[in-house]
Amino acid sequence: MGNINIGFHAQKDEVVKLINSIMLQYQLTVVAVKLWPDFEYQIIDTMKEEYLNSARFIFFSKETPRQLSNNYHEFLVQNAESLVLQIGERTEESMKESTIGTRATNSENIKLWKKVIKIFKEEMHQGVWVMVPKSGVKKYYKNHYFTIGAKNAYEKGVKMKAFAGINEYQLILGNQ
Repeated sequence: MGNINIGFHAQKDEVVKLINSIMLQYQLTVVAVKLWPDFEYQIIDTMKEEYLNSARFIFFSKETPRQLSNNYHEFLVQNAESLVLQIGERTEESMKESTIGTRATNSENIKLWKKVIKIFKEEMHQGVWVMVPKSGVKKYYKNHYFTIGAKNAYEKGVKMKAFAGINEYQLILGNQ
């Protein structure tokens, strides 16, 4: 089974640009998924920032889904071979971590999703300091990524937060 996953911080416009490029390059179907207040999905032709504002996940698929459920659990089962972008929440004060990954089992899908994740990585800087805010204890973590846009936001005072928990990320180029 493939279990490929990276965490990153990026501005929405940077993510939109990457998704559109990847959709075109690999001829992928993209589905925007909302969980609240009700489970909803929308197959999209062109990624727009508005989808990132309302969706919780973006699913990448090699084929157009034939039948999609109205139940999120069933939707996940039906799309087990997809690559999933989990969108971190954004506010004026903070940007939560986003993730992209898959649990695909088909070797062809795993190869494709590795290529797509590689494109994401190539557009980002690697390595961050992870800090516990209350204690100030921090440790360098090389397997987290960030874009220039996220770094610029960080330098303007936007807090880079973990997807869950209290840890914060310091986006500093190089292992300083």
